[in-house]
Amino acid sequence: LYKTLMDQFSYESGNKQDELKKSIQDLQSKLELAISRKFKGVRLTVYGSCLSGLALQGSHDVDVSIYIPEMYELKQKFDDGINSAKSFEKQMTNIVFRVKNCLQYCRSESFDDLFAITRARVPVLKGRDINACNPYSPDGSLSFDLCFLNDIAVVNSSLLREYSLVDNRVRMLMLAVKSFAKKNNIASAAGGTLSSYTWLNLVIFYLQCIGFLPNLQCRELMKQHDWHPDPGENPWHCINGLETYYLPTETMAKSGIWKQPDRFANTKLPNLLYGFLNFYARVFPQQTTAVSIRFGKCTLQKTSFQKTSKIWRLCIEDPFETFDSHCPHDLGFHLDEG
Repeated sequence: LYKTLMDQFSYESGNKQDELKKSIQDLQSKLELAISRKFKGVRLTVYGSCLSGLALQGSHDVDVSIYIPEMYELKQKFDDGINSAKSFEKQMTNIVFRVKNCLQYCRSESFDDLFAITRARVPVLKGRDINACNPYSPDGSLSFDLCFLNDIAVVNSSLLREYSLVDNRVRMLMLAVKSFAKKNNIASAAGGTLSSYTWLNLVIFYLQCIGFLPNLQCRELMKQHDWHPDPGENPWHCINGLETYYLPTETMAKSGIWKQPDRFANTKLPNLLYGFLNFYARVFPQQTTAVSIRFGKCTLQKTSFQKTSKIWRLCIEDPFETFDSHCPHDLGFHLDEG
């Protein structure tokens, strides 16, 4: 089992992986060039599994967060009560379709199958780069989701990546659990199950609870490393008015202040996978306690999410959209009782 898991989830290497990275970089550049002709100050950032490095083999659609100053100004006016919900939705829809036109009629004629979804919490423009030279696609194309007002997803993906870098077994366990969930059709929030992102939060929390991982959002740990967030210099430290910072793994590794307990030195991936399943099946007190990688231990009560928590399902706090923020997000909210 150990060899099977290691063979399946080891880092892909060689020309194919390098070609894919170049395809993604080229896609980002082409998108930005086409859109910047009509929108000044536009910024595109890849997120999701392409950023976190947690893509399963053969799954290489690209998630891209798009920042347009005009759109964020409209969002601020809506939040301040200056614009009505109807007016905000109309203006947002207009911007999404203007971006769609930028890609549809750009000189490169590289984009195809463009489809806008505007009536959603996060507006999305789906499409395909037909000249991407994607080594994993028979025709070389690369599909993408261009997401608006979704910078929070970038820091979410970045945090997952930081945890995966602490120990290679963390990444392996994340991929094993993600693969298990997808193969059993329980990795879709739209389908009444948990999203892949939520499953990875469950992995991190389990490893924190047994002492295998630190809590990168722990302020005491940051203080010990003399590391301080600086939203003025780094805008990713404060997205949507939220505290979206964490201790970088590289900083922690250099200092040697946090060390993984010696008892895990020879722990194999199958043991961690069994421990993960056993933890949520038999150990974790899900009827009273919420999962929270921000705390990294079983201290957050379910009652913190008064409007969404249910006794029969997991309650999972988003690491940044926390229960005490202006936009609390329970990642277990989509679970169906059936």
